[in-house]
Amino acid sequence: MLSKELKRMFKNPLNLFFFLILPLGWFLGTKAARLNIQFLSKSLAEMSNLNPIITKTYEAQLNAQNGFMMFMEGASEFYISCFITILVGIIASASFTYDKNSGFGNFSISRSGFKKYFFCKLSCTFLVPFVLFFLSMCCVLLFSLFSYSFQPPTEAFNFSMMEDNPATKLFFSHYWVACFLLILILSFQGGFYALLGMGVSAFTSNRFLISISPFAIYIFCTLFPQLFSIQAPIAKYLAWIFPNYAVGAFIGNDFWYTNLPVSATIFLHLLCLLIPAAVLIGILYIQNKKQYIK
Repeated sequence: MLSKELKRMFKNPLNLFFFLILPLGWFLGTKAARLNIQFLSKSLAEMSNLNPIITKTYEAQLNAQNGFMMFMEGASEFYISCFITILVGIIASASFTYDKNSGFGNFSISRSGFKKYFFCKLSCTFLVPFVLFFLSMCCVLLFSLFSYSFQPPTEAFNFSMMEDNPATKLFFSHYWVACFLLILILSFQGGFYALLGMGVSAFTSNRFLISISPFAIYIFCTLFPQLFSIQAPIAKYLAWIFPNYAVGAFIGNDFWYTNLPVSATIFLHLLCLLIPAAVLIGILYIQNKKQYIK
């Protein structure tokens, strides 16, 4: 049953938006880096009488441009996470409610039983956006590398003033690993946001509200922690729900409220998404088990 449900969800024409919208989000996220490249190029072209030291610095920065840095710049910005929460809400989160409202859920339950159907739907709601996001971002990474260069990143091409933390050290020493780790983190974020949206089905059968709920939760997680100052006692706990707290580690982040290792903060962030998703899914399961029990 799982394979059939996966095929049904993967055949959704809306899945193509992952490969159209996410590259756009990455492109928007690289705006600062692209403007910096344009500025350096223009400066070198128009100011032939520059100080030799400045000229060499500008030339070193331009020659050091690479696809790895550009990918990290774009993938770590607000646009990617924003677009992914909108897409997972439309494509995956409302799938359970759609089956329930259309009667397809009753048909599936009559053939396999509620428990098997529910956990199949749960798995697909997580896996489909996870896989689509992972594949689309791998395509973005390849596009970035072919558009700029495959050369290893150096600090000369540092547009974000990277902080000296374990994540940035990993990026400069093992850039392939860092890029795929960032893709995995974002993919898990997308899957968990899809589950959160599915869990909202426990409180409403309105597909529109369910579809926008992942985006609404993402906006809350982004804005609410920033209402408190860094010195506030609660700030170091609220920071863990901040989406860029996890993905921004690879290019530097001004939102560090804790001295925990980067790996621990990323784990805590994903855990902060998983726990409420598990609670909501549990409520949804109990409600519908009583309704559909045979």
